[in-house]
Amino acid sequence: MVVGAFNGLGWGLATGLASYVLRVGVMVDYKTGRREHTTGRRTGNRAETAPQRAADALWIAGLLLGGIVLPAVAIIAALDGRSWTSVETCDVNTGSGTHRARLVELARQGNGIVGWDLAGSEVVHGVNCAADDNETIRLPW
Repeated sequence: MVVGAFNGLGWGLATGLASYVLRVGVMVDYKTGRREHTTGRRTGNRAETAPQRAADALWIAGLLLGGIVLPAVAIIAALDGRSWTSVETCDVNTGSGTHRARLVELARQGNGIVGWDLAGSEVVHGVNCAADDNETIRLPW
């Protein structure tokens, strides 16, 4: 549910489906006696049936997801150059007159927002804000 809230419906459904399938693999291990009921550790018995071999494949897939795929997705999301919060175009007064600036929203305060001015590289107060459809704040790494 959290993945869906942050990354969209498609990611949420894919993550939910993948976690369900991986959980079914663990349940097959318990039902066939290949996991101890007290500790949850694998017993080391050989896979003899198709469901047991499928559970082994899911176990390997879970290891790959947790050890390689998820860290790679996290690094890619962190370095893609997009803001993790809303980007807005606001009127900003930094002492030399009012001008329009793109701000990364940090907090809502009073009649505007407190945000990071992308051009001025400083925290400013913006008013008369409108959402900016372009969430890119820098070039990807």
